Amino acid sequence: MLGRTHTKAEFIEAIKMLKSAGANNISSDIIIGLPEEKIEDVYDSIKLINSLGVNHISMYMLELISGTKLEKVVSGGLLPSPTEEQTIKTYHKASKLLKELGFNR
Repeated sequence: MLGRTHTKAEFIEAIKMLKSAGANNISSDIIIGLPEEKIEDVYDSIKLINSLGVNHISMYMLELISGTKLEKVVSGGLLPSPTEEQTIKTYHKASKLLKELGFNR
């Protein structure tokens, strides 16, 4: 959907490789507001990243860039995108989980 060049399995392997190489300050990003996103998906991502021992998680809201494939698909109504209100609710719920897991702003 976002055109990332890596898979979930490759992400997990990369974190494991970093840890085995002695990296002790690993950061990861989460993008919320994706088309068809459910809060459970965000929770699962946060829990996975936490389970891998990542030290820092940054959370960003999706910005649809004009002219990109994703923007065209969403603007064309082919993929439903969450409303701004839904994305804000997801942000607050995800922030609460991050805090509960010991991640601070």
